Amino acid sequence: MKKRIILACAAGLMVQQANAGITIFLEEVGSDIKATVSGDMNLAALGAYFGDFNAYNAIIPATGAIASTGTVNTYALDVSTWTPYGPGTSFINWDTHTGDSFACWTDPALGLPMGYASGDALNATLTMFNQSFASVGIDPGTYVTTLTNAGISDTLTVTTVPVPGTIAVMGLGLVGLRRRR
Repeated sequence: MKKRIILACAAGLMVQQANAGITIFLEEVGSDIKATVSGDMNLAALGAYFGDFNAYNAIIPATGAIASTGTVNTYALDVSTWTPYGPGTSFINWDTHTGDSFACWTDPALGLPMGYASGDALNATLTMFNQSFASVGIDPGTYVTTLTNAGISDTLTVTTVPVPGTIAVMGLGLVGLRRRR
């Protein structure tokens, strides 16, 4: 009996598809902000397709909006807002973009590359010159928006990491405090 249960569980695990969702990793690199976009999206977790639009190539942390340049297929979402990742309300453009076009519109809606098929890999890199998290209004942390449609879910995660030097300085401060004791 135990063998049957174990085999049934193993078969169930093999049938279910893991879906990574989309991850946007924002970091301060020198005097710039770099965004790396990766992952995939299950289109069944999105609402209706409602058109092709030109992405606006900008970031607005207070609304959770972020987009690269280029034309995207846009889908309605069953969420009232993206999860914000800071207080910044200014519309600040990216200076460079390579890879796939995408958009997290403030409506909210999600724009994916033209002709995107469910589960296709999504990869892009964006850079904003001479900006910092402080100047743009980005708070360090991990921010997740869950998208659900007809019982199917996927996620969009924004992870923000401050400049490595800031982390190193904080670490040195902690070492100094420890030595004092």
